[in-house]
Amino acid sequence: GSEDPYGIRRDALGVIHVILHKGFRLSLGELIDKALELLKDKLEREPDQVKADVLGFLRQRLYHLWVSEGFRQDLTEAVLSAAFDDLVGARKRLEALTEFSQDPSFEALMTTFKRVVNILPKGFSRAEVDPALMEREEEKALYQALLDLEGQVRGLMEKEDYLGALKTIATLKEKVDAFFDRVLVMAKDENVKNNRLALLKRISNLFMGLADLSKVVVGK
Repeated sequence: GSEDPYGIRRDALGVIHVILHKGFRLSLGELIDKALELLKDKLEREPDQVKADVLGFLRQRLYHLWVSEGFRQDLTEAVLSAAFDDLVGARKRLEALTEFSQDPSFEALMTTFKRVVNILPKGFSRAEVDPALMEREEEKALYQALLDLEGQVRGLMEKEDYLGALKTIATLKEKVDAFFDRVLVMAKDENVKNNRLALLKRISNLFMGLADLSKVVVGK
């Protein structure tokens, strides 16, 4: 028989289409919380578990919808992995990343910034950098460049100029490459090592507001 006897996939797509076509700026999580509150007497599992399942189901529908519309699978996954609570905002980020991917330097940029993401230990969250622990000119130069553009990137993202934000972050490429070429991230001194990882975490955080670059396939 049917794998979807209750038509849940169709209903989920209906919700997604209404939100996107009407341009509603709302929180998917808050909508689910409201529904769970209304249905609390009928729940047979913990609300958090149900919410996670519903979000996962909607995420899957969203992924298949956007891929069917012609968006790259890896770019769609990268955007959804960052956030999709605001569907309209997520769509705008996907469109910006797709346009950015047409740049001839995109693959080189992704190779550089994926190094930033991939070297960070799982669960590493520190983003406070101590300039006094910096030993190499390349890390000092990268840190200063980061300070110079963090506010600019935040401002562009607040205005939803996601393409502008991506292009601004991309200007760090040369200094990131120099950092990796001449600085040993995993230094023997634990404080120095963690400080260098914190610097890379700050750069990763800039991108994570837009997309999870670890999901981007280079050479596609």
